Amino acid sequence: DNGRDLIYETSASNILQDENSVSAIVLYQRVLGVTTVIPLPVNRVSYQVMGMDLSFNANTLAYAICETIGSEDHLQVYVHQPKSDAGEPWLVQSYPAEVCHEQKFDLALAGNGEVIAVSYPIESQQYQLMRIDLTTHTRTILDEGNLGEKIDISATGEVVTYSKEIDGTSQIFIWDATRPITASHNIIGRVTDETGHPLAL
Repeated sequence: DNGRDLIYETSASNILQDENSVSAIVLYQRVLGVTTVIPLPVNRVSYQVMGMDLSFNANTLAYAICETIGSEDHLQVYVHQPKSDAGEPWLVQSYPAEVCHEQKFDLALAGNGEVIAVSYPIESQQYQLMRIDLTTHTRTILDEGNLGEKIDISATGEVVTYSKEIDGTSQIFIWDATRPITASHNIIGRVTDETGHPLAL
């Protein structure tokens, strides 16, 4: 983010706005000294914040929670505008996920606040990477497999980086919307395209 705004999760009773809440996301604007509590779904007692990210101007917040709805766990991805009177968070994507509390998950929001990358479990040790364009509402599956725990996204959302284990070796992949090739990977410190040739970044 811009260094002036901070987001964090808290369970402090003096901050929670509803007695049914077990945690909340807080936006602290350092320059103004303003603290804003982000409304989470309070009608479901059993949930856990799994990941969150803030746009550069702190106008857009993306976060994911693992909700237990009935007897099933669901990964829910939300978008909220904490600095405006935008009302309730917008549910962007919902993923059924068995025991999602125990699974790897990551979320990254582009600096412009217009694109989200999400890595979520689809089965044991198997994960899917999805890119969600919040402007066009386009969802693109970028990859799946034994993905790593950390993904990142560029300021405009056009480039997504992530790790993936192949034959017991963790490799770094780069997906670039501006290049008509599949994701490239890192071999012995060199970033290459799908043919093994060096890729200029």
